[in-house]
Amino acid sequence: MEAVIIAFLKPERRPTDRAGWAAFGAHLETIGAPIRAAGLQFGWHNHDFEFLSLEDGTYPIEAILEAAPSLVLELDLAWVAVAGGSPVEWIERYKNRIISAHIKDHAPKGENLDEGGWADVGHGVLDWDEISACLRATGIGRYVLEHDNPKDGVRFATRSYEKLITF
Repeated sequence: MEAVIIAFLKPERRPTDRAGWAAFGAHLETIGAPIRAAGLQFGWHNHDFEFLSLEDGTYPIEAILEAAPSLVLELDLAWVAVAGGSPVEWIERYKNRIISAHIKDHAPKGENLDEGGWADVGHGVLDWDEISACLRATGIGRYVLEHDNPKDGVRFATRSYEKLITF
């Protein structure tokens, strides 16, 4: 084991402004201290809400990471895209803090509704050629294949792995 990753914050606990997100980041910095002291990395796994613009034009992820300088990221690329962001831009911005990337794809709007709108990697809307080139260039090499609601887990694993080996 090399890292402990916090994976989610319930909607009713999410801050609504930059100061609240900064306080949340400071809290993560504090609770991660004993984990880091034990020799492990301590990080955050994002969803779309950290990449939705706040009233001041900034993003929760910025406030979190500014307030938690030791926090690393397990960046979920599909959630960045769902929020309207560019996975490549965010990878480049935080490349020194990303320890793993969730390789996940989102279907075109209105498709795969029986799978929550998710798609097998390479069968959705994300530009994997551009993303994989960016991941290689930044040295991020730990990937987690993910699909939030596959109808067929074997299909997902097979098709996604076939795309992943082209990285």
